[in-house]
Amino acid sequence: MKKRNSLLLNDFLETNNLENCKSPCLELAIESIMDGNRPPHISYHLDNLLYEAFETIPRNNQERHLLRFTSFPHQKDVNGNELEWDESRCPIIKDIKNNTITLSSPKGFNDPMDPSIKIWIEGRKHGDKIDRTCYRLLEKSLDNIRICCLVDPNLNRSRLYSYFNKEKEHNPLMWAHYADSHKGVCIQYKITPSNLKDSKERVVRLFDVDYRKSFSINTETPFIDSLVVKSKHWQYENETRLVMYSRKEEEKYCQLPNFEIEAVYMGYKINHKQRDCIKRLLETSSIKLYQMGFFKDDIAKMIAHEITSK
Repeated sequence: MKKRNSLLLNDFLETNNLENCKSPCLELAIESIMDGNRPPHISYHLDNLLYEAFETIPRNNQERHLLRFTSFPHQKDVNGNELEWDESRCPIIKDIKNNTITLSSPKGFNDPMDPSIKIWIEGRKHGDKIDRTCYRLLEKSLDNIRICCLVDPNLNRSRLYSYFNKEKEHNPLMWAHYADSHKGVCIQYKITPSNLKDSKERVVRLFDVDYRKSFSINTETPFIDSLVVKSKHWQYENETRLVMYSRKEEEKYCQLPNFEIEAVYMGYKINHKQRDCIKRLLETSSIKLYQMGFFKDDIAKMIAHEITSK
């Protein structure tokens, strides 16, 4: 694994080795527990520790052009009944309309092993009373992490993993796996260093996912790697993660402003209401709009056709 900073999982809440704590925030958190203080005091110190861990990661200093494959969330009433689709309640439409990007809680990821820190915390919550308290509070602090999973088509230029070439030929796997079987969209963002500025409450960073043939989650794993390391089975994704840590409580889906959208690709089977809505939104916009289709002589390949009539 690539060492992204000096904070290892071994440095988190090791109550039996307090004198070797690397962070004052960590030492204060553990001492608060030993003194019998209530969780809010401890959570404050853990929040500082996690903010500090992200803050030490160098910012991305290059312009990146990244793809976000996504489906349209189902809209339901309070009783769980399906509602007729309403563009005003759709976060995807809001992103396209307002040049925002949506990040979500990693707790909702489909893969139970992703991110791997979830598994590590679960295994640590069965120690002594102090350890159990520490790790449950750490798990609560991780609720403040939000992630947007993106694709960098330039990370691996081999034909197998390419997403589009000069003819806008797309890899169909991402459309099937992450865009609701071709009924969703792919949004192309231009992300610049200005998008990754820190505030008193939030830290935002870009991380290229580290794919490994095999890996374990242990005390020597760097903390950041526990958020962005995956099995090589997922390597076809060429994933880059936009990760945010916030000191304040966030919504499950959090939208960040001022992320320039360069193009929108509509799935081959997109619903006509969603298609017409996007076409209307981009009628007078500089954002390019494409409709996905298949090559006539090779249906294993997808191609993006630009919609020029606005």
